[in-house]
Amino acid sequence: MQIFLGPFHPQLEDRLIEEIQRFKLSDPLRPLLIVVPSDSLRHYLMKQFALIHRLNLIQVSLLNFNQLSNTLYTEMHTADVNLQDDLFFEEILYGLIRKTNLDFSKLCDSEGGISALWQCLRDLKEGLFEPDIGTQALTEGHFGKAALRGKLPHLFSLYHKLEETCRSHQIFDYGEIARHAKETVADSVFLKSFDTVFYYGFYDLTQVLIDLIHEISKYRPTTLFFPLVRKAPGWVFSERFFERYIAGVATNITDLTEKTRPNALSLRRENLSPYATLFSETRPEV
Repeated sequence: MQIFLGPFHPQLEDRLIEEIQRFKLSDPLRPLLIVVPSDSLRHYLMKQFALIHRLNLIQVSLLNFNQLSNTLYTEMHTADVNLQDDLFFEEILYGLIRKTNLDFSKLCDSEGGISALWQCLRDLKEGLFEPDIGTQALTEGHFGKAALRGKLPHLFSLYHKLEETCRSHQIFDYGEIARHAKETVADSVFLKSFDTVFYYGFYDLTQVLIDLIHEISKYRPTTLFFPLVRKAPGWVFSERFFERYIAGVATNITDLTEKTRPNALSLRRENLSPYATLFSETRPEV
């Protein structure tokens, strides 16, 4: 995995534009997949690519992680996916709490209580939490002696009941889809249709998405554009995430803050192919 490090603006975004241009130089029809963490970033980049930088976007797919996971999953599973949103899972939790003696009844009556509880359980799901291992750690005192008398045992039990309910009715959230999508990567015709994959802009992902990224990088050439300024205040969390989950799989790391680069749009137009020229005009002066 080739990696570029730097702040979003201007280094990382400029380098992304430059790498897309470089990728399209030899053949404007080369297929490229770009994956971003959110739909808001996806829409922003679409405007930057098309309206500002006039890039060649033929055979370029720009997806967020949910779209990628859903595409990979449905490619290998013909049955319709019972994919549900947060409100649906909140209603499931409400029903489970009312039917059991778990100590969360007050949350049902408080504004935003069920929503907060679902967000907590969703984090556990996306972190690949195992309730049996959690319960064992609890009884062994890894959470402190007082934890056994608190809400953690109830939380683990509720998580287990939620997992059983979703499994028996084949109910999925996007995290569950991403977990199953990882199993399809090796044989995915969709992924094989791209010459390379660019990941842009994430610095905090759930465990299921991290696993999906690593799995794809085993089978497709991969470039990661990671927002990070090393040893700088405000970037500590990003640096910890990078060192823990990303650095170990890197084949080459380029820190864009350590050197001055030419502008991303400085590629000479006369070196572009006739077709790419149509899509690679520089931004007009205002």
